[in-house]
Amino acid sequence: MNDRWRIAVLLSAVGALTSCASLSQRECAAADWYSIGVRDGANGRGEEYIAEHAKACAKLAITPDREPWLDGRDRGLERYCTPRSGYTVGEVGGRYDGVCFALGEGSFLRGYELGRQVHRVKNRLDFVENEIRSLTQATGNDKLTADERNRLIYRLREYEYERGFLAREYNDLAWRGRSL
Repeated sequence: MNDRWRIAVLLSAVGALTSCASLSQRECAAADWYSIGVRDGANGRGEEYIAEHAKACAKLAITPDREPWLDGRDRGLERYCTPRSGYTVGEVGGRYDGVCFALGEGSFLRGYELGRQVHRVKNRLDFVENEIRSLTQATGNDKLTADERNRLIYRLREYEYERGFLAREYNDLAWRGRSL
């Protein structure tokens, strides 16, 4: 279930980044505002997000039904405002909009900060891996002087050392995240 929840959050985040309107015209026409609220809450949307739905549905002269949407959003926030969800949001570099203040924000934020640490370490690890590949390739250049090659090898060794440190840190953080 945790992996399914993580995939759902990731897909929602990708969907939010790639779509312009919060709802399609078909969703507006057949709107179940409670269910839409549940989805928005589960994705960590703030109360102001209903304005996005109002804009999306304005062409059809449909106004969101605020009360069922808020009730649904509250239900969705119960799923969102957990340490595990916070970890997932932080791990993918997602943003937290302060929606969990009444639902255990402290535990959500502990997970979120751990996820953000994993995200930062993973990004640095990816950068270091790219530098190692680049330096490894550069050391094979026949036109380098011995001094230039030695400097590249020295930098390569530094990055390899950092990679080992980062890999251990990443594994430790990821293990802590899995135990949430």
